[in-house]
Amino acid sequence: MRFPLLCSLGLALVQATNPVIYEISARPWLYELSQKYNRPIALSDPTVLPLIQSELLAIKTKYNPDYVWMMGVWQLGVYGLNLDQTTKQAEFNQVLPGYTNDDVIGSPFAIQNYTCNPSIGSDADLLNLKGFLNKNGMKLMLDFVPNHVAVDHPWTCSNPDYLLPLDKADLGSNSCAKGPSVVPPCQSSTGRKFYTGGDYWNSGWVDTVQLNYWNPHLRRAQTDNLKHIASLSDGIRCDMAMSVLNREFQLAWSRDDLNGHTCTTGSQGRIPSVYANNPPKTEFWVDAIREVKAAYPSVLMMAENYNYGFTSTPEDQYLQSLGFDLTYDMDALKKLEQMPIGSGKNDFMNLVRSHGSYDKSVHFVENHDDNRAAGSMFNSKSAAARAAAAAVAILPGAKLFFHGQFDCNPNRLAVQLRRGVSFKPDTYCQQWFGDLLATLTDDVHKNGTWLGIDSAPFTVPNNDGSDVISWKWRNKCTERLVVVNFRDAWSNVRVKLQFTQISDKNTLITVSEKILAAGLTSKRSWTLTAKELENTGFSVILSNFDTQVYDYSVCTTSATSAPVATATPAPVPVVTTASPVAPTSAPVVPSAAPSPSTDRSAAAWKQRSVYQILTDRYSGGSSSGCFNLGNYCGGTFNGIKNNLDYIKGMGFDAIWISPVVENIDGGYHGYWFKNFEKINANFGTADDLKNLVAAAHAKDIWVMVDVVANHVGPVNMDFSQIYPLNSASHYHPSCDITDWNNQPMVEKCRLSNLPDLDQSVPFVRSYLKTWIKNLVQTYNFDGIRIDTVPEVAKDFWSEFGAAAGVFQMGEAFNGNPAYVGPYQQYLSGLFNYPMYYTISDVFGNGYDMANLKTRYNDESSTFKDIDALGSFVDNHDNPRFLFNHPGKQAQLRAATVFSLTARGIPFVYYGTEQYFNGGADPLNREVLWTRMDTTSDFYKLIATVNAQRKKSQIWTQPWVERYSSPNFHSFSRGQFLVALTNSNNQQRFKVTFHPFTEGQVVCNIFYPTTDCQTVSGGVDIYLQNGESKIYVLKSMLA
Repeated sequence: MRFPLLCSLGLALVQATNPVIYEISARPWLYELSQKYNRPIALSDPTVLPLIQSELLAIKTKYNPDYVWMMGVWQLGVYGLNLDQTTKQAEFNQVLPGYTNDDVIGSPFAIQNYTCNPSIGSDADLLNLKGFLNKNGMKLMLDFVPNHVAVDHPWTCSNPDYLLPLDKADLGSNSCAKGPSVVPPCQSSTGRKFYTGGDYWNSGWVDTVQLNYWNPHLRRAQTDNLKHIASLSDGIRCDMAMSVLNREFQLAWSRDDLNGHTCTTGSQGRIPSVYANNPPKTEFWVDAIREVKAAYPSVLMMAENYNYGFTSTPEDQYLQSLGFDLTYDMDALKKLEQMPIGSGKNDFMNLVRSHGSYDKSVHFVENHDDNRAAGSMFNSKSAAARAAAAAVAILPGAKLFFHGQFDCNPNRLAVQLRRGVSFKPDTYCQQWFGDLLATLTDDVHKNGTWLGIDSAPFTVPNNDGSDVISWKWRNKCTERLVVVNFRDAWSNVRVKLQFTQISDKNTLITVSEKILAAGLTSKRSWTLTAKELENTGFSVILSNFDTQVYDYSVCTTSATSAPVATATPAPVPVVTTASPVAPTSAPVVPSAAPSPSTDRSAAAWKQRSVYQILTDRYSGGSSSGCFNLGNYCGGTFNGIKNNLDYIKGMGFDAIWISPVVENIDGGYHGYWFKNFEKINANFGTADDLKNLVAAAHAKDIWVMVDVVANHVGPVNMDFSQIYPLNSASHYHPSCDITDWNNQPMVEKCRLSNLPDLDQSVPFVRSYLKTWIKNLVQTYNFDGIRIDTVPEVAKDFWSEFGAAAGVFQMGEAFNGNPAYVGPYQQYLSGLFNYPMYYTISDVFGNGYDMANLKTRYNDESSTFKDIDALGSFVDNHDNPRFLFNHPGKQAQLRAATVFSLTARGIPFVYYGTEQYFNGGADPLNREVLWTRMDTTSDFYKLIATVNAQRKKSQIWTQPWVERYSSPNFHSFSRGQFLVALTNSNNQQRFKVTFHPFTEGQVVCNIFYPTTDCQTVSGGVDIYLQNGESKIYVLKSMLA
């Protein structure tokens, strides 16, 4: 058992409608994580990837974004960093008082090269990040900065014609050029100056140099950069995209005399005449986007833009016509900033009315360039920031949110700094934004229709709602009412709803809140008649800057008819708890059906092969999967019972299920015991568990239950939460395990701060033995898997195992046979962790396959019975094989064949047959019910091996090595010859030391009709593409 991080979801990746984009400033975010976890964090460090992944999955769980925009991942130069450190002290002190130069990381928009910043990782790490996000239902967006590059970009020397050198500028007598210039470091010997980056309204970003977009070679190079970015991402955000439009480039850099020589224009400088006299005939974006989309059709192109009024239509619409999928809705942001919000309702509504379609707009109220909404909207009120966010986010189109916005953080993060002023997150803001995002990512918003800014007119009963805006969405029978209060005072309005599809106006309609109101602990609902809602209207009362979203049905299919109805709050659920059962008696429930045989010894278990299940992850949850593998996902006892045929179809005749007793909240895995005498209600009832065992036994499937006797759930020192071990005297004094080589510390201190039971206390020792006896007998379990064996003194385990009365498989999480072996003197069996590490090295890392026999040789002197050890490749405590060895599916299959046919009792972890590849837990605890594919080649392979294993009864025969080379290994179990490789290269050997007789016909069980041979001087074995083969007598084929 181990308790690290979050989940892997396995969701289908689809193109989103009204997508949600979550912007993260990459380097500050990684620094934030490094402070949180007290260690350096980078994509390039595989040891911290689970931490990064868990944070991203937490964002997925809470807010469900479609895109994660990692802002600022590219390589920067030292010039801009030095400039920031030496010239921006006043600015930085204003946003981050007391900052140091260590906090200065350079502007992410002064790019030296479109390769990943080494402080973050490599391009390969970005590609892996994309893969992780895609697997979990999200997409990766990266930046492109078209207008300029870093002052120390290689082009300043290799391709100066890509830039705007002053010595080539034809300024003339009427020039209005005013842009600053700079001598790049590589031009220091020549003193050659170049214009710094800028556009019509911005007179120079002095850590950059301007690019010449009328040079076709520059356009070619930038298109190639775009294609490179597209190869690493699912979306590209193009900085200041309007600045390279032909008209805007002309005004800023070519024809600065177009406005009458007044020199009040925004001209920055002059391009060389050779380009000024030959302007391009097409827009850069038309050609570039066409080429990018041809290579990467699904990549989303998003433009940052300001509507300067220099194009025939507003710049945002013009950029859309050039091929952009999305453009910034900067106008709405500016309107909200200018109002102030309390007095500009009509201006905002008029803006929305006049805009036309918002389908390709990106709405936001803050990002890396703008002030935090909570620090700027209406005297820095977080409620005003929420109202502004709701006003734009619930319009059609994309929605952009900035990391920290959901905390209502008012402190701006300068793009050149790695941190901002520390801020304690506002928990209500987090709840509120979570609810808002839930409405933005559900079917009504994703698949529904916006009915327009004027779709929900209202009356103002007490003249206190004039600054309210409201509108509706609809999807099928569900209508959604959105109401935003735009003033710093309470508002009360009545919105008349329409039910044209409901003829009986006495039909009851339930109107439900979607956002938890401040000060409440649950969302409310009201039930009224359609008649009342149409005639009188639905009364909405909102506090200062409050927002509410209501859903209701407009069809008869989900409404009921009644003579009268009044507005009533939804009832609060009443939660009751049963009295605890006496500690020495089992829960009073019907007995499980007995299994046919009573022999549950090690010898009987050696005949079985075991399928390991995490109860919460196997079957029974939502058909869409699970968004948070760090908590309950919905798997149940009934889910297992109803899908036993999936297990039986692979030939398994035993299952190992999670601990079954009631856990502390969040103990989806079962290892956080709370009440030893109650069944975990998240999994089902005691009857459900008994029915599962009975159904399994009816299919000749034994059931092994996981148990814990070392610790209880995370209650710190509040032992009153644990039943019946509820006294401090039942536990060792609190201390943490800090030295795993100190055995007394391992046995008496806490694992992951879980209270450590003291088995030397007579009551504890007696109770645990009584408990395990009752548990096994009441539910008729066939075996027990024991968690954290080395964390308890050895002598306790022999008593505990005897009390259980069935086979025990203990977990001793250690790769040293000398440490693990002695525990088998006290328990029937142990998981063969030393061989687990050898399997990973041999099949995953390509170590010499002779190490397999060497490991068995080492174990023969330390274990009492190697054949009673549990053999496995994956489990719930370790990153999956394919996480540690990505792309090695053939080697995983070979490792699994070895585990199923070598010495010991084979265990296969659920999902291995579907090539699951999760990392550290809970990333390796994926849900299975969305991927129960019985046609999988791996599923069929396991079924074939299990069938032949049982037909040949290989557990009765010794394991004999027959041939070994660095990449080829063969062994036998009687007349059952296994041939394996850890390489995809061809392997051809004649195994002359074999278990057959000359002239016998043997067949490969995986191709029993086409791969047979007559033994003559040996068995000819030919392996290709990492395949495995097992030869048996033709007459013994299963």
